[in-house]
Amino acid sequence: MVYTLRTSFGLKTWYNSSHTATPGPCGGEAISWHEVPVALSLDGRVIRGAVDAVFHSRDDQWFLVDFKADRIKPEGVAERTEEYLVQLGLYQAGAEQPLGESPRVIVYYLFPGVPMEINRDRLLDAQGQVEALFSGLSTF
Repeated sequence: MVYTLRTSFGLKTWYNSSHTATPGPCGGEAISWHEVPVALSLDGRVIRGAVDAVFHSRDDQWFLVDFKADRIKPEGVAERTEEYLVQLGLYQAGAEQPLGESPRVIVYYLFPGVPMEINRDRLLDAQGQVEALFSGLSTF
């Protein structure tokens, strides 16, 4: 229930912000889905999650948006985002196959209302860390 409330609040905040009214990441999105399940198979194991929002823009780009309720100052957004790279990298990898392309990934911090797009190379590095970890584990 808390997850759904956070996502509902995040969507309301996102839609009422200037981030969707202006050109740029997700600006004027055409289609959106909420609480989208993703799954990824790594070294014989399935990882599942749910992306807060998926947008398909009018200019034919896919975006994953993950809402964070962390109460941080705007200057702390980049540092806090480091803590979420593995999660976001797995979301991107899990969404890539069904979408047919690699989506852009944005973290939207509800407090202070700051979006941050994550560089694809940083997400690939995070995915590589998880793959290395999983390849070192034995299967049951």
